[in-house]
Amino acid sequence: MSTLDGEAVIVNKDALLKHERQLLKQLVLISSEDELLQGPVDQFPLKQIDVPDYAGEKKKDESNLAYVMTRHDLQGEKRISDRGQLQDGRTWLFNTFKFGDSSNESNHWFVLLSDLMKSLLYDGDEETFIKEYHQLLPLEADEQQRAFLKQKKLLNQNTALQQPVRFFTTKSVFVQFGAAVILGGLRVFDDYWESLAREKNLTPHHRVFKLNQKLLTILQKLKPSLFLKLDSNNENEEDDVNSSPLHGELFETPYSTITEQASSEIRDEYGRQFAEGQHTGAVVPGQSISGSLELSSQFKLPKYHSKNSFQQAAQLNALDTAISGSTEMMQNHAGSHPPSMSNVDVSTSLGPSTSNKSGGKRLLSNIMDTNISSAKGKKSEEHELISAGNGLIPTNVHLNVNGWKFETLPLRILGNEPEFSVRGLPFYEKDKILDRLKKLSPNQIKELEHLHDSVALNKGLQSVRKIRSKKWTKYWQYKSGLPIGILKHDVEKSRDRYLRDVLNQKTSTTIYNDATLIDEVQTTSRVPNANFFNNPNVKGFKPPYAPPVQKDHRN
Repeated sequence: MSTLDGEAVIVNKDALLKHERQLLKQLVLISSEDELLQGPVDQFPLKQIDVPDYAGEKKKDESNLAYVMTRHDLQGEKRISDRGQLQDGRTWLFNTFKFGDSSNESNHWFVLLSDLMKSLLYDGDEETFIKEYHQLLPLEADEQQRAFLKQKKLLNQNTALQQPVRFFTTKSVFVQFGAAVILGGLRVFDDYWESLAREKNLTPHHRVFKLNQKLLTILQKLKPSLFLKLDSNNENEEDDVNSSPLHGELFETPYSTITEQASSEIRDEYGRQFAEGQHTGAVVPGQSISGSLELSSQFKLPKYHSKNSFQQAAQLNALDTAISGSTEMMQNHAGSHPPSMSNVDVSTSLGPSTSNKSGGKRLLSNIMDTNISSAKGKKSEEHELISAGNGLIPTNVHLNVNGWKFETLPLRILGNEPEFSVRGLPFYEKDKILDRLKKLSPNQIKELEHLHDSVALNKGLQSVRKIRSKKWTKYWQYKSGLPIGILKHDVEKSRDRYLRDVLNQKTSTTIYNDATLIDEVQTTSRVPNANFFNNPNVKGFKPPYAPPVQKDHRN
């Protein structure tokens, strides 16, 4: 049987070498940034784009080569054609091919499953890969197509006939893996789901690729600090922990995060009162997490008005009139004198006090404890995080309309800003936002201030929750006897090692027994429960909802 006419593109060896050099250069530069490294370099990065369920009910498209996409990314569609050809000079990390016959496969570009797994350094077999990435539609080569692949040296000549040869469309592969299948791929810029990457705060500096053994050996010579191992009390002990590189240079001291009560008497008193149902007067700060947050001092109500804006609008009976709609209002606003004392009640009823001294207080300020120390003296991670988000904001004076001040609204200037600013507001288009602001009435501006206040507050609290979640994780590492700062991928290995030391710890307490008139020694030791051995009855951080039923549509 004659072979098919088609085309194959083999990856240039020089291009692969350049790709490897670029990876090593990037890893050396970000070696001290844990956020950018995202775990051991010989494993996939911990922080990945959460690829959505874009295949829906898995209906095949018109060509029967891939599933119909129910969700798209506008930026991602500009980076690859419908036929699977990369745009803007991007190059695949693997060999690609297309058939030249008149069937559905013609003019579509494909990649062999084996080549895809090799480029990703995937450790499992083909069946596991297909099951894990179920949104990719596997295609199987027929006899004529197998002959074509062997002719183009894409398939080994010794491949058995009974061994299936599977392949995917390159576009579906790009949608699933993005920058990970591009030579020198950069996160965000070379991803299909750019909007989702930005939502997850990924940047082009984040690590994308998993390194093979060859690059690991070179990197270890360039940056030995990346491959420091856990300290061992018994150097002669053979342990899996000592045979695998761990991410991070040193583990943290627990005392900067964890506050423990050193007095055992107080803890015993707390346990006795709790067991007897008494009022627990003893305070045991064993579960305390340092750092607190003052909402009233960190989140100020935004001011989109001048000192007398609402007073003058009320005098002109223009609270429901567009701020740019009345020439008389603008003239009076520009040349009027401060209102008399008789108008004070009107202004205070229209909104919160906005004197320059107070800076606009939030409504929560009246429930805060005034004895709490000022947030200016706090050095907690929460305070630093919020201060970074509520710092100096570039002012856009040209957004001010007749005394109404919108200069703090974020504008899209460079064009590559993320979708939302640090305060949670979207980046506005300069030409469109000014026309919208001119149509606002004073009453609408008042509502807008409270709306933007709630957005900034929710954004800030969500950021603080991330810090608190990290602290709680470190706290339970401390309580379980694990090193503080150990990451998820090292827990399994280190737990078997450190658990032995934890279980060998015993505490002896001598108590005089009034009934027997003798001293009794009580020995306390730790016993691991089912949760510690990863055998809990509840797993994960979300309720165990039933997965959606996958319908199998066969043609």
